Amino acid sequence: MKLVVIALFLSTLAVQISLLMGLPAPAPVNWIPNQDRKPVDLSLELKTLEGWTVSLQDFRNTVLFVNVWATWCQPCKEELPAIARLYDVLHEEGFEVAAVTNDGAKKVRSFLKKRPLPFTILIDSKEKLFKQLGVDRVPTALVIDKSGRVALRHTGPVDWNSQPIVDALRSLISQDADQ
Repeated sequence: MKLVVIALFLSTLAVQISLLMGLPAPAPVNWIPNQDRKPVDLSLELKTLEGWTVSLQDFRNTVLFVNVWATWCQPCKEELPAIARLYDVLHEEGFEVAAVTNDGAKKVRSFLKKRPLPFTILIDSKEKLFKQLGVDRVPTALVIDKSGRVALRHTGPVDWNSQPIVDALRSLISQDADQ
């Protein structure tokens, strides 16, 4: 009984501290309705850790989750394992992840030794993608539908494995690309 009381007290205290510090609550994920989605230029080329050139167009006809992150970003570190689980669950259904960072390849390789990730990691040292997509904070996620249109843009950490998100992604995966 004492443990339950202590746990309740600590959780209440944590909420009160975050409110006092003015920390924002995580924003809800708001999907863009099909008719309001804007196309995004996917022709930008970035380098993989192995030095290969990859264009986001290489992921066409899939649902592409673009995760803009940094090795120093604590919320990024916390959500990357969830994104990896999401990738593992949905990859065979037509879901891809491209994690884009402006950190140097050496720093990213060192980071990944402790936390290997199953999806594509891209280096954007000149912040071309950041500028093209108007990304000014990390983590930022974009979900691009099979037609190359932005279906979701979200800044801040999210539980990417929540059932509503998985269901929404499966719905996107099941849709055909516009011709």
